[in-house]
Amino acid sequence: MKKILALILSITLCVGYTSTAFAVEATKDTIQNVETEAKENSIMPRAISGYGQALGLENTSGSFKVPVTVTSGNGYGLTLKTKGSGTAIISVYDPNGKALTLSGGGTYVTMNNTDEKAWNFKGIKAGDYTVSYMVMDGPMDVICHIYG
Repeated sequence: MKKILALILSITLCVGYTSTAFAVEATKDTIQNVETEAKENSIMPRAISGYGQALGLENTSGSFKVPVTVTSGNGYGLTLKTKGSGTAIISVYDPNGKALTLSGGGTYVTMNNTDEKAWNFKGIKAGDYTVSYMVMDGPMDVICHIYG
């Protein structure tokens, strides 16, 4: 909760410094710069982070790496997102090659069209996590974010 409050206050502060006395419509680039500044100047840095994606997939299977850095902590969150159309069957493996338990005790999750699912885990390891996918139909983007 403190991290979220700090991020909101940082964004508010940055927006206040970058705005003028006149009513000016902010562009998408301006908003992205403010969010980036707020994240970089955050008081409470993330202890665990990693991001990876595969874009424009159609009737294919494969994998991509999510490089994860760990500075402290043990618990972490994992979010998988799909964007587009079709169905994806996704598994995630830790740096030692062990499959993470994602759905009802299973090692894979099925996601359709534009979808988002999140899990909490213990025992974070630094290194390259592997996201394996099989996409039916499409086009579809598969996105993974690991955070703590």
